[in-house]
Amino acid sequence: MGINFIGEAGVYLPGRDAIKITAVDGERVVDCYIQRSALDAIECSDLDAGPELIRHFQKHRDTVEVAAMVKYRRALTPPSELNIEAVDLVAVLPAAAA
Repeated sequence: MGINFIGEAGVYLPGRDAIKITAVDGERVVDCYIQRSALDAIECSDLDAGPELIRHFQKHRDTVEVAAMVKYRRALTPPSELNIEAVDLVAVLPAAAA
């Protein structure tokens, strides 16, 4: 059970205050939402919610994707949605301790 990420850029969703990226596991689509705590952990907190936030996120996307892969593999059943928080980044970015 593993996921592969698709798409080149994340999308900021102001209603959720999160960036969405999409992954697939076979034919299953998995929506990944990078929550504000995770964005703060990768130092996006001082940025506006627009293009600058997305650009900064893209610089750290590999780290977030690894955290999402770990969280997905640890799930008891394959989820169709993942919410990535700062605590999920601890294993791949120790300074992100919540």
